[in-house]
Amino acid sequence: MKCAQVYIRRGRLFVCPQSRTTDELWMVQDPVAVLEVGSSAMDKGRALLSALALSRVNVPHPTSWAGRNKVLLSAAGVKSWKAFSKEATSVFVEWDYTGITFVPYENQGSDGAVEIQDGRIAIETSSSDETVGTALERALTLAR
Repeated sequence: MKCAQVYIRRGRLFVCPQSRTTDELWMVQDPVAVLEVGSSAMDKGRALLSALALSRVNVPHPTSWAGRNKVLLSAAGVKSWKAFSKEATSVFVEWDYTGITFVPYENQGSDGAVEIQDGRIAIETSSSDETVGTALERALTLAR
């Protein structure tokens, strides 16, 4: 399985590969693609598929979490995860041989985020960039 996380914050999308550590924890990886919310569905789809292609499994588990999200926070113009997440909503994206699944989340502030019930959107793995981007747009409208 390959995964990515897409955050929406202040009119911009932050598309991040996710990699699974040797301790089986998913974490954001660099690079972070930044797009305007008004970008075309095709551009959104391309950015997301590129992030999914960079997703890895069995990466070394960090010995320290300090600075882990530095590139994401810098791209957003904030200094802390707390400041970033306060205004961000997100969609987790899973890719495997059965398809691409978009999982919108609800931001619950200091309590983290929870999956939105019945919000999952699934498309075929072979979908075009534009179809992937359109599905992402639909999922982002469900994220809160």
